Amino acid sequence: MNYQAEQFESLLDGYDVVINTQDKATLAKSVGVLRPSGQLISVSGPPDADFAKAQGLNPVLRLVMSVLSSSIRRKARLHNIRYAFHFMRASGEQLEQLTPLLEAGTIRPVIDRVFPFAEIADAFTYVEAGHAKGAVVVSIA
Repeated sequence: MNYQAEQFESLLDGYDVVINTQDKATLAKSVGVLRPSGQLISVSGPPDADFAKAQGLNPVLRLVMSVLSSSIRRKARLHNIRYAFHFMRASGEQLEQLTPLLEAGTIRPVIDRVFPFAEIADAFTYVEAGHAKGAVVVSIA
């Protein structure tokens, strides 16, 4: 499904979890595809007070992050779902846990196109055009 070309929020329903990696508008639409008590997780923001607290940030920053996420948290509450922001960071330990899942075919990445390193500028142009239907990979081999 192409979330940019189709109104996914009117075609999908009853999901347990949505992991949003897109913009604020897509995040807001994602609320509608979850069942009550579902979980909406965003890796692109906005951060919430729980995230700020887990990071040990001071009360002022907790308040700022609470304000930043107030709109999506309110919308989530109205639909009886939970919202959480998840900060992505590189973790060799987590990648090691993914390896067996990838090898077993439990997780299947969608690779749209592979560019050789010499064409890295073309890869960026391709991604920025917004037509990729999966990961765009730059090969260094």
